[in-house]
Amino acid sequence: MRLFLWVVAFFLSVLLIGVLYLLFRSKLLPNVAFSNETFNIISLAVNVALFVITMFTLFVAMAAYYSAEQSGKQQQAALDASRAALEKVVGTASRQQELLDENLKVAKAQLEVVREQREDERKRLSRKPRIEVMLGEVTEAKILEMKEIPVMARDDGSVPMMFAVKNVGDATLLQPFLFLVTEPKTVVVKEAGRPKTGSDVPNALQFAGLSVMDMPPFEISQTPSAFNVEIVVPKDVTTVTLHFKMWGTNLTVHALDIRFRVQHKTPGAG
Repeated sequence: MRLFLWVVAFFLSVLLIGVLYLLFRSKLLPNVAFSNETFNIISLAVNVALFVITMFTLFVAMAAYYSAEQSGKQQQAALDASRAALEKVVGTASRQQELLDENLKVAKAQLEVVREQREDERKRLSRKPRIEVMLGEVTEAKILEMKEIPVMARDDGSVPMMFAVKNVGDATLLQPFLFLVTEPKTVVVKEAGRPKTGSDVPNALQFAGLSVMDMPPFEISQTPSAFNVEIVVPKDVTTVTLHFKMWGTNLTVHALDIRFRVQHKTPGAG
């Protein structure tokens, strides 16, 4: 293309020289006369040269237009490819964002589950059993106030009594264990209606294992756990101390020291 431009420049230069020569020939060559035929030939040559230059210029313009069109198509194709690639990237980013949003939702749900489990565990660990003891109709608070509880012994020296244990906490008392010990040691303590065996310690009694069920909170069970016992007091003993201790897997020792003033029946008394 550059060579063609140089050729065009050359022809234009020659044409310019020819035109200038025709215009100023009378001044440049006053003694030289040109015939009409010679002038017509020169004019024809100039016209042909102008036509060739015009056609060549048209060719150059068409070539430039074609080159510009091809360049535009290539640029458009490049832009289309870039747009397609960008749309693909945007689509991929959108899908990744959707996946991230879904993962975030799942993570939030899992976190909420973990928080609920942790809260439930915290509440479970904070729940504890708590017991209150009644001796017949005498509440634990009253037992603590009274220095001695008066009781009447039967003819055989036995004094029946019933302990009602109420779980007023907010958790079930697991594997409860009740241990009773009397002082003096000559006072026998046993389960009501069951005789002592030779291997039993006379002044000690325990309730444990399969004979004692777990104690749910009283607001659930609505029934206290009952323990029927008897103490057998010798005639020469009028004061008895009963040590009450209960504990469990999730309960520390709950202890009471109950003092009784025992009145024996006199012979012949109805």
